[in-house]
Amino acid sequence: MADLIKSIWIDLLIGDKEEFFENDTFLSHGMNMSYAVENNEINFSYKGPRPGVTKNFRSDGTTELPIHDRTDTPEKVGLDNYSTDQFMLPKVDLFGLPYDKKASLMEDSRLALLESIAVEGLWAISPAAHIAGQTPIIKADSANAAATDNYDLILEADIMNLRIALDKAYPGLKKANWMLAVDTDAYWGLVKNSTILAEQYKFQMSTGNILSDTPDLKIYNFTIWCDDRTAWYNHSTEQKIAYNATTPGYTVGTSWKSALAYVPNKTFCTAIGTTQMFDKLNDPAKQADFVSFLSRAYVGPWGETAANLKYVGAIQRRPN
Repeated sequence: MADLIKSIWIDLLIGDKEEFFENDTFLSHGMNMSYAVENNEINFSYKGPRPGVTKNFRSDGTTELPIHDRTDTPEKVGLDNYSTDQFMLPKVDLFGLPYDKKASLMEDSRLALLESIAVEGLWAISPAAHIAGQTPIIKADSANAAATDNYDLILEADIMNLRIALDKAYPGLKKANWMLAVDTDAYWGLVKNSTILAEQYKFQMSTGNILSDTPDLKIYNFTIWCDDRTAWYNHSTEQKIAYNATTPGYTVGTSWKSALAYVPNKTFCTAIGTTQMFDKLNDPAKQADFVSFLSRAYVGPWGETAANLKYVGAIQRRPN
């Protein structure tokens, strides 16, 4: 009976593993590998090289085509642990309120869990540094005016420069649906200074069919969308600042902001593993339930080495 009760609570928190990440725009762009999780590790393999091709082959009776025996490389990545704060559900609130407080508390825990995973995931797939041909990073032109946050605006020319760098790094992905996540100040700066994007924005607002006041916009084969959770960079080394959930390592006004470019279902993967519930139900002194959860999840590159981060680029924004 106790296990059944816990499974009900966990189902309220996670729901369908195949749909869990769909509740966050960024997370929904990853390839969901939850089906490949075993013992809280994602197990997959990298394909070996493609076979060769011989033009105008004709055997003289003894010559043969080369034999291609592809060797795949097994890979795995461990899931991280995410623990929610414990919450208290007083028994009187189960019938003394005009709404379902248990459902409300579970929804809060679900959203908090998603947010924690998404923020760290966005940071994880951001390029650590500029590597030509793999993780190109360009800087917004220092001659650009200041945005409303006193950082350099991102203008059309900057996006075109990133488009060129990515096309050179990944010529086979020129027609891919690249996403470009920009923060709020950069988003509105683009709408203000780009006639193309301003017209798109006005058109979408006039249709009345959008769910946000920052709808997705398109330019230079990028879908531009607004997200304030992108990574920060060190102003001296120009490298990504290490992620820290409790004590951010960046300094507003000194550290550099960024916009992140990636390809949905290709740049990164996601996975949700097991979830455990820790509880103290029917506490006699407080007449309440106390509950917390431990979920295993992963959002990041395809594997454990930095070389596995591909199909990604960034635009850095410096204080103006």
